[in-house]
Amino acid sequence: KSHFIICRNFLFLAESESLEGLYQKARYFMAVIFIFALIMMIKERVYLKEVGSQNFCLNEKIFYLKTHKTASSSLLNLFARIAEERKLRVALPAQKEDYNFWPFNVNEGNMDKRNYPPDMHILHSVLYPRRNFLLFPKENTFYVTILRNTTTQWPSVFEYFHVGHINGRQLSMEKYLQLKMNSTTDSQGFNGLSRNPNFSDFGYAITDLLTEKSIKESILKLEKIFNLVMISELWEESLIL
Repeated sequence: KSHFIICRNFLFLAESESLEGLYQKARYFMAVIFIFALIMMIKERVYLKEVGSQNFCLNEKIFYLKTHKTASSSLLNLFARIAEERKLRVALPAQKEDYNFWPFNVNEGNMDKRNYPPDMHILHSVLYPRRNFLLFPKENTFYVTILRNTTTQWPSVFEYFHVGHINGRQLSMEKYLQLKMNSTTDSQGFNGLSRNPNFSDFGYAITDLLTEKSIKESILKLEKIFNLVMISELWEESLIL
């Protein structure tokens, strides 16, 4: 119906105006579109110049903190292709049998010297800003990571790492939660992932997050480190950013 109305209106204009008049209006309309597109391009160039280190393309280095069970492997594949295309040096573990740095941080002592100094970090590791900034200075590095809604992330961690395997038997998630709800187990190894996967990858122990104040302060510190925090549930939107 709407298409019919548009066609009817166009035919009415054609009957009431000469073809030359319609042609002039069409030229005016195209000129307006061209000017609008030109303004948007100029604004985008100005924006990219102003954001500086906040823009992914304008940085010398990239630090991607790969997190557990957050669709982080999909993002790793994208960064790996960028590294291959641009011939960038990626931080790799010194030991051939290791395929990531976790549960340790990446530093000069545990990385393959053939890729030193690194241009990118894209593997699993534990965030430790003091050491990370030595290899990837904040002023010329784009820091990015990805998080996931813990409501769906935790069951995935539980199943993937067999977290409920205790004393030779596998507990259900419900029984495991009842057993561990009041536990103060240290956050090393998989225990940290079983309590709070996101904060564990960011280098926080369970004892660091005992109060609401400490949790908020930790989040504020992380906001100052990362230029972009992607969200798994908002995958397309995060890629656009």
